[in-house]
Amino acid sequence: MKKTYVISILIFLCTISFAQDTLYSRNSLKLSGAIGVNETKIESGVGLMFSAGFQRSFLKDRVRINSTLMTGKYTHLFSKSAAFEHYRMNSLDLNTFVDVIKFRSFSLFAGTGFFLNNSVGIHGIGEAADAFTGSKHFNKTYYGLNFGTGFRVDSNKSRLAQEFSLFNGAYGNNGFWLEYFKFGLDYKLSPRKKNK
Repeated sequence: MKKTYVISILIFLCTISFAQDTLYSRNSLKLSGAIGVNETKIESGVGLMFSAGFQRSFLKDRVRINSTLMTGKYTHLFSKSAAFEHYRMNSLDLNTFVDVIKFRSFSLFAGTGFFLNNSVGIHGIGEAADAFTGSKHFNKTYYGLNFGTGFRVDSNKSRLAQEFSLFNGAYGNNGFWLEYFKFGLDYKLSPRKKNK
């Protein structure tokens, strides 16, 4: 009887130790891919984007602050009579996200933040005679607010967390707006030390 009791305690202590060892740092690396639509007073297009950044979580991982660098290529996909456009967009974002509803490893999140954007490209080459007579390069800087919402799957025992951002929007100066769908992965860094 005593042996069974001692073995049960040892198993329990090992289980606690394993659970503690599987807790990861509040710091993580963020990677994501997205497809979006962009328009300003100068350019417009549809493109693919990729981003990478750093994230820090608080309040039992329900609040997250991250800084990311996003880059993508955009092109005009409308009628041939319109001007051709091709440009690259680079954006630096600083965001805060909160888990509005959380159940175990699943959560619904929403957040907002700031962005600084630079778009460099060319437009003005049309295939129709009345489109544009010549091409023109542009280099524009935009800034403003962004926001997003979606759902997140994050287990304490997993080094990876997945995010499905169902809607993201960014709105700024000179008629800038960007809307996109994004899938992301968070890679949690070194395990947390015990008793923290």
